[in-house]
Amino acid sequence: MRLHTFLGVATCFASVLLLSQSCTAVHDGLGASSSQAGASSSQAGASSSNADYDNPLLYPSQSLRPYSQEYSHVVFAPQDTPPHSAILPPLPPPRVGEDGRLAHSPPINRYIEWLDANRIKTLKRSNPLHRDTTIPFYEATPLYAVNEPREVIEQALRDHESVGIVNVHTREVQLIQLREGLSQLVPNELDEVLFLYELHPNVHKLKRALFGQLQDVPQPQPVDHFPHTKGIPILPEGSVTLEHMLTASRQDERAFWIPMGRTRHVLIRPLARHMLGTPNRHDVEDLPRVLREYEADKLKYGDAYASLKWGRPLHRVLEQDGAQVKRPKIPEYERFGSRDATRDQMIDALRKHGRFRLYLQGPGQAGGAYKVELVHSVEASRDPRMSVSIEPLGVYKSRMEKVLSKLRSFDIPK
Repeated sequence: MRLHTFLGVATCFASVLLLSQSCTAVHDGLGASSSQAGASSSQAGASSSNADYDNPLLYPSQSLRPYSQEYSHVVFAPQDTPPHSAILPPLPPPRVGEDGRLAHSPPINRYIEWLDANRIKTLKRSNPLHRDTTIPFYEATPLYAVNEPREVIEQALRDHESVGIVNVHTREVQLIQLREGLSQLVPNELDEVLFLYELHPNVHKLKRALFGQLQDVPQPQPVDHFPHTKGIPILPEGSVTLEHMLTASRQDERAFWIPMGRTRHVLIRPLARHMLGTPNRHDVEDLPRVLREYEADKLKYGDAYASLKWGRPLHRVLEQDGAQVKRPKIPEYERFGSRDATRDQMIDALRKHGRFRLYLQGPGQAGGAYKVELVHSVEASRDPRMSVSIEPLGVYKSRMEKVLSKLRSFDIPK
């Protein structure tokens, strides 16, 4: 009986021992398999990190990084945060191409990883007179493209303590600030920043000139001959120059229209906060009509007459009420050929006589003589408005004029 009990206990103990060894073996096997799989995954990730760098879609957005909710819109530079490589592979060193731009642009929210606050603070501030005057600014922050070299961005941070990085293709902006360290955020006025960045460089140069921050200011050029709408000149493509903008910014409405793209115009008010005017719907719709009729009158009557009718409002350049003007005798009429006349000559004739005669000479023009007269009208505003009317001289008056030209010895343009 005792022997039978002993054998039963021994058998039970042996079974427990065998079961324990089996579990240990299974656990060790699983651990080895997991380690091998992890190593393989790590090698694959390392080999693909450089290949995937050029595709920004493979990188998660900034909001996926493990920061607290308190800083959901502010991201600190890598040296101020937990190791970035725990989430994304490190960026390769920046490489500048032959055009002076970065050969490969990083995702815009990762540009900050290339910057070093300590290195920036060792830089000397640049001379304001030697800085690029065409760089756009948002408030006091200069704006640069995402493919701008790191050295340019770091110098701008040293000079201004903030800089904007812009990607016009993805319509993204990051504002980077230098304080104790570096931090970045997305601006609230994103559309305004993108608008300022895409403006013609001469507009930014103009603002510096108006505020006395431009060393060499050129001589202003006239804009009276450009088509106007509501007293504001429309600068054509090729004439969006600093010289023309200076004049438009200092007379009448102190504003001007410039083209942006093939079909769009924007109203610029250089002294406004973001230099952007706010035209009403009627003004926006009226602008293409003015341009169409201006071009039509150029073809039909010549450049001088078109600029007289559609250029700077005549009440701005003529000081008369119409009652003082007397009709001239036929030999005393001012006469102009459409090919050679100027707007200033026509204005002088209107100032003296309130009228003149125009003879069409240009290619594609119908020919013949026309009478041009000054027309006065009073609108709702206090200022009198002036315009011009044009009508054919008529067969009878044309023949009489030719006869008198021989008798009185005055010339008729041919």
